[in-house]
Amino acid sequence: MLIGAVMPLTDTGAGEEFYSTAIGATILQPLTVWIPFGMVWWIRRQFGLNEGEEITL
Repeated sequence: MLIGAVMPLTDTGAGEEFYSTAIGATILQPLTVWIPFGMVWWIRRQFGLNEGEEITL
C-alpha cells in the first residue's frame, strides 16, 4: 500500500495493482462476510436457537 501511495501517478507496476486490489477487498469484504453473517445471526435470534439446538422442519 505504501508503494501505491508514494507512486500514485504510475499506472503500471506492482504498487498500483496492490493498492487497487486492497481497496477492492476493503469494499467487498463487508458484502461477502458481514451481510451473510448478520442475516444468519438475525435468523438464529428470531427462532431462539442456541448452539446445541437443531432446526426441525
